[in-house]
Amino acid sequence: GAAADLFTAIRMTGADQVQEEGITGAGVKVGIIDSGIDYTHPDLGGGFGPGFKVEGGLDLVGNGYIGPGTIPLPDPDPRDCIGHGTHVAGIIAANGQVRGVAPGASLRAYKVFGCAGGTAADVILAALERALQDGNQVVNMSLGNPFQWREYPTGRAADNLVNRGVVV
Repeated sequence: GAAADLFTAIRMTGADQVQEEGITGAGVKVGIIDSGIDYTHPDLGGGFGPGFKVEGGLDLVGNGYIGPGTIPLPDPDPRDCIGHGTHVAGIIAANGQVRGVAPGASLRAYKVFGCAGGTAADVILAALERALQDGNQVVNMSLGNPFQWREYPTGRAADNLVNRGVVV
């Protein structure tokens, strides 16, 4: 089942050994640039804001955004409506029935997708800038596009964060 698969994945990556040594990610701020996070999930803290696992972030586009050609309507609530960002957040920092790789880490959600469709480079650039401003030590982007190159603006922006000490 899913629990057995997760246990095997934690073991295969060596995360179990690191956790046994007391390294849980406590004190590490991880920004997730994705579809948001369903912060109401009990394994992800059950709430949003200071004092919760998902301590911050924002929705850069709004639920109705479907990618280029759509006008982004940002709002302060980065709650996920498609699930991908929530899945990523669980792998990183779930701490409950499901335990992620760094269960002690705090999260910030930067929602760059609406409830359908894609996103655009300018939105990802804005999320990267905000993630840096917010002091994240790690930024995750589980994103892909087959028509980009190393010097593409989002690639250069990620390099700039790395050059400032952020793990991307």
